[in-house]
Amino acid sequence: MGVGADESGKRPREIGEFGIAWRSDGDGSHNIVFGEFAQRCGVDHEGPSTTRRQEPRRLLERHLGRNSNDVYDVEISDQNMWCFHGSILRPLRIVALGAKVTRCVTYGWGVSGSLLFVSQVAPYGDGPAGAHGVLDQARRALAGIALFHDLAIEACDDVRELSAEVLDTASVLALFTIGETPWSPSQRATIHRRITAGSLHVLAIHSATDSCYGWSEYGSIVGARFNGHPWTQQFAMDVLEPEHPACVHLDSCWQWHDEVYQFRELRSDARVLLRVGDGELDLHAPGVHTTPAGFAISWCFSFGEGRVFSTSLGHFPAAWESTVFLQHLSGGLSWLLNPIDF
Repeated sequence: MGVGADESGKRPREIGEFGIAWRSDGDGSHNIVFGEFAQRCGVDHEGPSTTRRQEPRRLLERHLGRNSNDVYDVEISDQNMWCFHGSILRPLRIVALGAKVTRCVTYGWGVSGSLLFVSQVAPYGDGPAGAHGVLDQARRALAGIALFHDLAIEACDDVRELSAEVLDTASVLALFTIGETPWSPSQRATIHRRITAGSLHVLAIHSATDSCYGWSEYGSIVGARFNGHPWTQQFAMDVLEPEHPACVHLDSCWQWHDEVYQFRELRSDARVLLRVGDGELDLHAPGVHTTPAGFAISWCFSFGEGRVFSTSLGHFPAAWESTVFLQHLSGGLSWLLNPIDF
């Protein structure tokens, strides 16, 4: 299909198939990723987008509703760049120009809105809760991820000071909380109503499951209740859904060092994405509670018309410096925002 110049007068660059383009900082080179191969322009650069090369093309084609045999003309624009998890790569906005379609596509699918990050440390009902030292680091990392997905970020460390407007308009509620977060009855009702209606989605991080024991519906909103962490160690996780956006960059087994949480009341409809591998943990350690499903690390599910993604990783500062972990979070956010199911 042939097309003329766009509004800026530039002619689109024809690359043969619809793909994802990345620019390496410093040398201006481009890395364009297709189905089974990567066409590199300029300096060769192995970036994270070259992993599982089929996936980006398949997702973009499904998003555009195009047949995989179609040929696209695209323009690679240097406008509206996002930080890619703090790495040296920046994604480029891709404009598909065809006979009937002119559409901007980003990893966040062009969704606009805001991410509300709540990181309140509140006491439990019977005493104080520990404060995670990584909360400010997590806020900065999530700001970069939100920017990558074309979302503004609002940060809140005390929900008693949270305006109704912010809670009413946020696209995503990201929770890194602990203890009895003092949500008011009105705030609780708003959260439940908006998730059910699909206008709000939840990104639950690390100790978010160790919160709000006085809110009966909260466990079903985040997917499970915290039930202790007998282990802090290096361990291997099985990747159970390798094509999920939160896992597509991972190999079949992911080595990691963190606290290993146990959970009770894990939702029966939760899709477990990551689970501790068999034989990785000392099951005779004090406080262990085994379940037939093993030890889930990350999951996702639908809540009415809304979506929830949860990961229990992220206790240590090294997590928030790891592009692998941040891509796991970013992929979870993609799943929340993306109307296509996986």
